[in-house]
Amino acid sequence: MLEKLDAMNSRLNSPVRSAEASPLGFSDQETERSSILLLELQSPIETAWPDLMSRLEKLRTGRYLSYKNGTRRVLRPVTVVISSTDLPYLDRTNVGESDVIFFDTSLKSLTRTHYTEGGEGTDGDSEAANHGRKAVLAGSVMATADFQASVGLPRRGRFSKEQIELIRAQVRAAHQHGLLARYTGIQCHPRRLRRLILRVLAQEGVDLIDNDQKDCERP
Repeated sequence: MLEKLDAMNSRLNSPVRSAEASPLGFSDQETERSSILLLELQSPIETAWPDLMSRLEKLRTGRYLSYKNGTRRVLRPVTVVISSTDLPYLDRTNVGESDVIFFDTSLKSLTRTHYTEGGEGTDGDSEAANHGRKAVLAGSVMATADFQASVGLPRRGRFSKEQIELIRAQVRAAHQHGLLARYTGIQCHPRRLRRLILRVLAQEGVDLIDNDQKDCERP
C-alpha cells in the first residue's frame, strides 16, 4: 500500500505544490475519496496497539492517513477503522485520543438512540451518557449491524414492509450522524437469495456490505 501511494505521488512533488495539499489516493479521478482500511482485531487492544501504531507510522508521516481535527474529520487517501462489536477500549486514553484511528459503532444502537434523542429534558446520568455517545460518534466512521440478526431474511422471495422500513431507518440514522451504514453477516445463501439481499441493500442506500463467500460451498 505504501509503495503504491508513494509511486502515485512522487510525480506530484514539486516546489509549487502546496505542503497542505492532500496526497493522491488510489483513485486519480476522485481526490476527495478515501479508501477504508478496515481492521478486525482478534487480540486484546492493549496487545495489538503498539504493533498497530508501528505499522501505521510510515503512512502517517507520509500524510496518507485521515485524521481528526477536533470534531472535524480531515480526509486523506486512507482511513483506518477498527471494527468490533465490543468497544470498551474507547475508555483507554491512548486509544481514544489517537487522531488517525477511527472506529465503527453499533447501527442497531444508533438507530434506537436516534429515535429517543428528542426527549424532554435529561437527568445527570442521561447527560453523561449523551456526552459519551457524542464522543464515540466523533471518533467513528461507520455504523455496523449483523444483517441476519438485525433485519432477517426475506420470505417467499421478498422483504416485508417492516423489514424495508427497518433498513431505511438504520441507513437514515447512520447518514444523519455522518456515518457510513454497513451490514455484515450475509451468510452462505443460495445465489438467487443472496442477489436479492444485495440488490435491496444497495437500493436502500447501504454504503458497505460484507459479502465474504470464500467458505461457502460451490454448486
